Amino acid sequence: MNIILLSRKDKTAENVYSVSDERAIHIIKVLKAGKGDTVEIGFYNGVLGKAEIAGISGKQVTLKVINTFPAVTNKPSVHLICALPRPQTLKKILFHTASMGVGRIDFIKSQRVEKSYYQSHLLKEEYFEKIIKLGMSQGKQTMAPQIHFHKKFKAYFEDLFPQIERGNSLKLLAESSAGQTLFDIYKKPVDYVTVAIGPEGGWIPYEIDFMKKLGFVPFTISKWTLRVEAAVISSLSQIELLSNRILK
Repeated sequence: MNIILLSRKDKTAENVYSVSDERAIHIIKVLKAGKGDTVEIGFYNGVLGKAEIAGISGKQVTLKVINTFPAVTNKPSVHLICALPRPQTLKKILFHTASMGVGRIDFIKSQRVEKSYYQSHLLKEEYFEKIIKLGMSQGKQTMAPQIHFHKKFKAYFEDLFPQIERGNSLKLLAESSAGQTLFDIYKKPVDYVTVAIGPEGGWIPYEIDFMKKLGFVPFTISKWTLRVEAAVISSLSQIELLSNRILK
């Protein structure tokens, strides 16, 4: 954890918060912090800040907020569309995308997605929110990504995607056979980037053609064949790198 992520339910008094879960364990055993020490904090869907440890009692840590400052916002905002992966891979994607500041993730059903994946308990908010919070703490992020699951490929793109789509955006489709990289495509500033990542076996031709007709531009991430979680991280890293180059 690089920040202690706090929420309203942790508040016990004005500017005072109490934690007694893995966050407290991290403060006591990993940071080895004690009363009077300062730790970095963040408020869920809020600001960053610093807090002083006001007291430690057993496994409970009381924090008093010293100051706060605005959280860093991603420019451009990133929207990930990802074919729903197997549960273990889903955990990794949720963690890393939360740590890298993705704004929205839509997990969709493609032809090569197993129906059984939709039976995973990880699709319930009470479970995936825990993973997201860990990722946010790792990346010093305070804004949680919006997470949505969809069972129909065509219905998602025809009915919902037009409502999500924004102006001054770039729509990217990760496809190993594409003849161009992001360096070839991403050459001017945009406010919003949507990137679509397929399943382990890749998109089928129908899905590729369907998304291309909607304006998605195919690009290749690497000359190597990557796992889904690696493809997601690589794509986000390349978008961040090129965004910084363009904005400068």
